[in-house]
Amino acid sequence: MLRTSKEAILGFTRAKAMSFFAILATAFSLLVLGLFSLALLNLNALIRYLENKVEIMAYLRDNADPGLVGLALEDLSKLEGVHQVRYMSKQKALENFRADLGPDSDLLQDLETNPVPASFNITMKPGYRDTLHVKRIADEAQALTFVEEVDYGREWLRWIDIFKHVVSVVGATAGALLGLVGIILISSAIKIAVFSRQKEIFVMKIVGATNSFIRRSFLLEGFLKGAIGGLLAAGMIYTVSEIFSYKIRPVVAFSDRYYLYILLAGALMGLVGSWISLGRYLRRI
Repeated sequence: MLRTSKEAILGFTRAKAMSFFAILATAFSLLVLGLFSLALLNLNALIRYLENKVEIMAYLRDNADPGLVGLALEDLSKLEGVHQVRYMSKQKALENFRADLGPDSDLLQDLETNPVPASFNITMKPGYRDTLHVKRIADEAQALTFVEEVDYGREWLRWIDIFKHVVSVVGATAGALLGLVGIILISSAIKIAVFSRQKEIFVMKIVGATNSFIRRSFLLEGFLKGAIGGLLAAGMIYTVSEIFSYKIRPVVAFSDRYYLYILLAGALMGLVGSWISLGRYLRRI
């Protein structure tokens, strides 16, 4: 194992340009994939933020029976997907309206009656904040005899659903394509590195080195190149994230574990690329 490690380390000095190219290819591929993943992470955070704003407002008639209102409050709270149902009285609704008006709240001083209706404010659990589930609860509320009107921002919610679907499809498709391009790029870089040292491999075969020994040294070398490329990519992604947050606006950053995954992904790509490239060459000599 010591001799294999020595050969792998010497491989860096024997083909410096090719080693640098392989490391650079790995780092660039993972950098592009990582930045794309960072963009998706923040888009999904935006979607969750918008979904947290989803609320069903059921406005009650002024003559609503308090007993029926209390029973309906309990029934609605038990429906699947409902997180919370809060009753807002007419007085509380008027106070909130005054607060929203701010300096213009004096316009409401001369009111003889309270024109703001009482309401049920219904919030949904995560996973139930799409048009299908929200509409189902809204219809249940609308069916109550003492409910005047139900509002849940239908058009706004529909655009959130469309946005979420587009992000999901584009993210999955582009992520897969970027990953495939990255593997091809890294494999090609390592293949060039292997072919540039074909004389060295041929000499190793002549002096009695087995395919197993040659493969181990090159696989370890590919593993190390990939790991270094992954480390560079992780550092660049972290730097870009920090600069963007500091100079432009805060972003949702990756966890520390994700940067470890980038390093491991680079090492794995280098290992697989070396296996594929070297395997084809060894079968021909």
